[in-house]
Amino acid sequence: MIAWGQSASGEMLHISDVPRGKACACVCTDCNTPLIARQGSIAWHFAHASKTTCNGESALHKAAKQAVLRIVEAELSLYLPRLDGYFSIKDSAGDTYSEKWVIDPVNIVPSRGREEFRLPSGVQPDVLLEFNESASIAIEIHVRNRKTDSDVEKYKSLQQSALEIDLSKLPWDASLDHIIWAVREAAPRKWLFSSKALEEKDKAKHKLEAAIDRIREKKLRAVREAMALVIQSDANRFLCSRIHRSRLKATSSAKDAYGEAREITQAADLTLTAIDLPWKQYGDNWKTEGCVNDKVHVDVVLALDSTCDLPIDKATPTLVLEFLSGRPDLTWEYRFRPKWINARHWQEALQGRANKKLSVLLRQTEQKKAEMDRFALRFKNATDYQRLTNLCKALELPPCRVIGRHISAWNTTDKVWKSLVWYYLLREEHSGFICTEDIAVDPWLGDLLKWPNDPDSITTREMDLRDWFLALTQDGLAKGYDNQVFEVIRMPERFCPWR
Repeated sequence: MIAWGQSASGEMLHISDVPRGKACACVCTDCNTPLIARQGSIAWHFAHASKTTCNGESALHKAAKQAVLRIVEAELSLYLPRLDGYFSIKDSAGDTYSEKWVIDPVNIVPSRGREEFRLPSGVQPDVLLEFNESASIAIEIHVRNRKTDSDVEKYKSLQQSALEIDLSKLPWDASLDHIIWAVREAAPRKWLFSSKALEEKDKAKHKLEAAIDRIREKKLRAVREAMALVIQSDANRFLCSRIHRSRLKATSSAKDAYGEAREITQAADLTLTAIDLPWKQYGDNWKTEGCVNDKVHVDVVLALDSTCDLPIDKATPTLVLEFLSGRPDLTWEYRFRPKWINARHWQEALQGRANKKLSVLLRQTEQKKAEMDRFALRFKNATDYQRLTNLCKALELPPCRVIGRHISAWNTTDKVWKSLVWYYLLREEHSGFICTEDIAVDPWLGDLLKWPNDPDSITTREMDLRDWFLALTQDGLAKGYDNQVFEVIRMPERFCPWR
């Protein structure tokens, strides 16, 4: 419904302030169609005199702009909300400092109002309020649509203060007095941009810069005091003992022939073993030469900040000792934090060693898998007698003419499965603890022996394995932790697994 119509003079009139019917002499602000004032038993409202799809949605928006101008004419105050924020800056050490700025809320009386006054760059606010010759605020009325980020950027580029007043919750038939009250103080409002905020940020910036200068000067005094001690030869030796070592690491990883992840890590300790004299000063920092691990010559820089401005040779490894000015609780020799730069070739050498060792490991694994695949192929096609003969050869045992009793749960004899488990799972793949449950369902063994996988067969294999490991424990070859977990602690040469 529409509660506001536009008169022939352009003034916005409320439904309660006009004659009934066509005598209202109002038109729609959106489509310029004549309106009829319906003032019957239902809510009073304007209706279009002819059929149209227009709903006159901008009527309240235009009435609100008129209300802003009435505020100016009546010399009434307008509430400007609080605005605050933080200005942050980093010093040369990378430390962040912040200062809060605040613009307090205030009620201010505008001296002039201009409706849809065009600013530079084509920006046209709903109303431009002027407070003196140099100060103005663009007023934007939000009824249906908020201002976009693009609109806000335009105000920022002009450094024009702009305030958005939210009237979206006002009833459609709000009176002029109601709208004026909402615009003056009651409706929510927010700053789209404030030129005064720039001034407050600038004040905060100058305040922070002065504080950072004071802090830097304090750092300089502390580092000069420390350097007075460092340049002494005894202190240099003491400093070396405190900067004990730095560690470089390089890791190489890949999947092996079995699809398992393999990782090789190489590390190197870099120990500063000597500092040469004298130190040379470069501005607020000092530089000399030193020795790492008693053989590699490096540059040594004592820096006030982590971003020291020094003529550093990119090809020369450099140890930067950053002074910890924020730790006055520490004595001077503990107030230096070491950091290596230009150590890329050391890192690359470590990475090369890691890659080489991983390559060797992967190649060995691939060869072992190929060997195991060949063994598996021969094993599957052999009789139990041939299997035991080959296993005895691998274990360096004399040939065994009695193959033992056949066990259906293993689908082979007891001598074959014990020899197979001992040689290939324990001796070749031994890696700590052994679980009988895992061996009883091992997929590689299952594929070789084609054993049954019903619950009774699995239970039988678990019990056989437990009894066998208990016997190994009695012989001092294994150590048991319960009835399922064992650890092989000794593997004698030419050991006969079934005895």
